[in-house]
Amino acid sequence: MLGDALIEREQYAGWLEIAATTQFPDRSVIFRNLGWSADTPAGESRNGLSLVMAGSETPDEGWQQLQIQLATYKPTVVLLGYGMAASLPGGQPAKQFGDDLERLIEKAPKSTGGGVRFLILGAPPRFERPGEDPEKLRLHRDSLTEINSVLQEIAKKRNIPFVSLADLKQDWAYSQNGIHLTGEGYRAVARHIEKALGWKPTAWDKGESAAALRKHVLKKNEWFFNRSRPANMAYIFGFRKGEQGKNAGEIAEFDKLVAEEEAIIA
Repeated sequence: MLGDALIEREQYAGWLEIAATTQFPDRSVIFRNLGWSADTPAGESRNGLSLVMAGSETPDEGWQQLQIQLATYKPTVVLLGYGMAASLPGGQPAKQFGDDLERLIEKAPKSTGGGVRFLILGAPPRFERPGEDPEKLRLHRDSLTEINSVLQEIAKKRNIPFVSLADLKQDWAYSQNGIHLTGEGYRAVARHIEKALGWKPTAWDKGESAAALRKHVLKKNEWFFNRSRPANMAYIFGFRKGEQGKNAGEIAEFDKLVAEEEAIIA
């Protein structure tokens, strides 16, 4: 799962992963959330990770870190969820956004060392906030429409499945602030995607078994986030780490915990 805050925050809800896991119980699939708030297809939110001495970063540091992540986890399917960040005031122009997304789609197979399939999600709708300026709301929605057109056009050109989220029900319970989704919003998005992809509706969000599965999914996501984006990243992976292998034990322990949780989910 790769994208901006739409994807990053899904790890705290887990509904989309649970819907996919229960839809195909006979398949051993590993889910990894590589979303990053405010990110673009150029990996801009990954800039300044302090992996090198401050002032020594290359201009495309974020893009390089994104490619390293793809090379590390070697996905065979990538769910792309970009667009909202680009649509905000000061975000990417639609053409630049499209160019960066196409570059990402083209370069991903080289980074992963194999074939990669994609699924493109449209940006979520802009929910109206009580008392906000109607003109600002209109302008943002116009920007979202333009970004979504780019996403749909790229998907059509490259024969990639595309799921629009623009027609998601305008229910205030689905949004925290007009932009970010609540847990109920992610549940609705998962049902929306389920229907769009022609999956058989199942009770993946009801009952004790569903609650137990979600508990494990969320714990696994928490551990993976701490493994892939530790607060002291410079000391573990970057220029402040000590002699080679100094942090190997800590990293191995994280990997062991995540592997155990994956086995429980399976």
